[in-house]
Amino acid sequence: MKWSELKLKLIAFWGKLFMLTLGHTWKIKIIDHSNLDKQNALYAVWHGRLLIPTYTLRNKNFYCLISQHRDGEYISRILEGIGYTSVRGSTTRGGTKAILQLIKRGVGGVNLAITPDGPRGPKHSLKPGILYIAFKTGLPIVPVGTGASKYIRFKSWDNFLLPFPLSKCIVLLDTPIYIKSLKNIEKKREKIEDRLKRLQFECDRYVAFI
Repeated sequence: MKWSELKLKLIAFWGKLFMLTLGHTWKIKIIDHSNLDKQNALYAVWHGRLLIPTYTLRNKNFYCLISQHRDGEYISRILEGIGYTSVRGSTTRGGTKAILQLIKRGVGGVNLAITPDGPRGPKHSLKPGILYIAFKTGLPIVPVGTGASKYIRFKSWDNFLLPFPLSKCIVLLDTPIYIKSLKNIEKKREKIEDRLKRLQFECDRYVAFI
């Protein structure tokens, strides 16, 4: 076995173990305003806040968009180890192919997950690709907000949030947004971006008082 493949396997194993062990210590409250029951949807969460919902929503038939840069392969292996299926691509590399794959999967009856400001930002700037995917699949967009009572925030472009063990965490699933047409797409993009920002503010305010 080549060192590169062994390295991938080791990172995937330890990444999975870290994720499941850490997540198991969190005290997570889920507030679900989506009322989707068993309907599939397209879930959107900011890149810097993806860790908590990634743990919470595992093993629920999700396909997620993972970038094709080098670190993306590590992330893909870890996510697949905890019950996700990855589609490789981004807005900068392999974007069209990845979007077409997501549309095909979404039409076929699965949940999709996207970080609409990823993989390299700008932070909290929603890219319009998510609206196109929602329109073509018919899946509603469910904005997701998250927060933690105790955490470390990295000095990365997304200010990635890593909750400490035993943290009290929240996952807020907002009401679905359906994209029936691509007319006035910029206004719709701004609406979803504003909704995600508001959700994040609400989650941070909630955990600040628990």
